[in-house]
Amino acid sequence: MELAARKSSVPVALGEVARRQNISEKYLWHVVTPLKKARLLNAVSGPRGGYSLARPAASITLRDILVAVEDGDSLVECLVNTGLCSRSATCAAREVWRDLDRKIGAITQSVTLEDMEKKQQDLKSVEALEYVI
Repeated sequence: MELAARKSSVPVALGEVARRQNISEKYLWHVVTPLKKARLLNAVSGPRGGYSLARPAASITLRDILVAVEDGDSLVECLVNTGLCSRSATCAAREVWRDLDRKIGAITQSVTLEDMEKKQQDLKSVEALEYVI
C-alpha cells in the first residue's frame, strides 16, 4: 500500500518502505520478489532505484497479490488436487473449504489496492480526529 499511496511511478527504495511501515527489509525482500515475478511491481537498479507499481493501483486486486505471494489462491491443497485424497468426492470438509474458498476469492477479486489505500487514508483521518479532554 506504500507504493499505492505515492500515486507516482517514481521508484521507492525498499529500505524507505521498511522504515515507513516499521517492518523488516529482509521480510520485504521475500514479498517483493514474487510480486515482481508476477509483474505487479517494477524494479529499477542503481542509486535512484527501487520499486514502483507496474500497473495502476485500481487495476491490482488483493487476489492478484495473494496469488503471487502465496503461490496460488486455494486454501487447501485438495481443492486443486483431488487425487490427493481418496475421499475427495464424498468429503464434507472439502465442500465447506470449497465454499469458503469461493467466497474469499470473490472478495479478494473485488478489492483493489486503490480501495485498500482509500480505507487506510480514511482510518488515518479518523485517528487524527480523536482527542482526549
